[in-house]
Amino acid sequence: DVIMYEMQMGVDNTNDYVPADYSSPIWNATKAAVDAGIIIVAAAGNGNVDLDYDIRLDAYRNKGDNGSIIVGAGSADMRHNILSFSTFGSRVNVQGWGERVISPGYGSYSKIGNDFNQGYTLFNGTSSATPVVTSAVVAVQSYYHSKTNEYLNCRTIRDILIKTGTPQGDSARGNIGPLPNIKKAFDVVDSMASSVANKDISTLDVHFNIFPNPATSILKIEPSK
Repeated sequence: DVIMYEMQMGVDNTNDYVPADYSSPIWNATKAAVDAGIIIVAAAGNGNVDLDYDIRLDAYRNKGDNGSIIVGAGSADMRHNILSFSTFGSRVNVQGWGERVISPGYGSYSKIGNDFNQGYTLFNGTSSATPVVTSAVVAVQSYYHSKTNEYLNCRTIRDILIKTGTPQGDSARGNIGPLPNIKKAFDVVDSMASSVANKDISTLDVHFNIFPNPATSILKIEPSK
């Protein structure tokens, strides 16, 4: 499963917005979910808050890394710069487009034939960036599963997206991580899947009975009980 947090929390009930897991119950639930194999992708928040050095966040930082994928807002161009409102810091893992995203609904951008069901709006913020990354997560997980019939955990997918992503532009302004690059991520998945396929069966803790021995025409193999 993949769960996306389209949420943010204000530090000390202000408009200085940070990830939803600033709330202890949400942090605990997130860690439990990640440990259970669920992928959590969460918005960093639109508060322009430095997660590394804001003294109000000491308790939050002391909790450590719950394993989720936190998403900052980057520019919708080739520079991939942090946008002015995006919360940032070393805990922010990757970025998505935080501007110029067109989404179904409302119709403030365009409505085809005056049909409510064909309305579109311009969507921005870390709330538009997070679905971009979530789509990448689903693609990587689905591709790996199609190759191996197994699943990757949240931390592994996060590591793949960070290592293969297109680098952030002005990182000195604050870290929001790279933009996912699906093609390069798939190349890593191909390598991982090949490793799984070529795993030496002698290293597996599986035992078989082979009979009859010797055999003349038919050899039977069954797992031992």
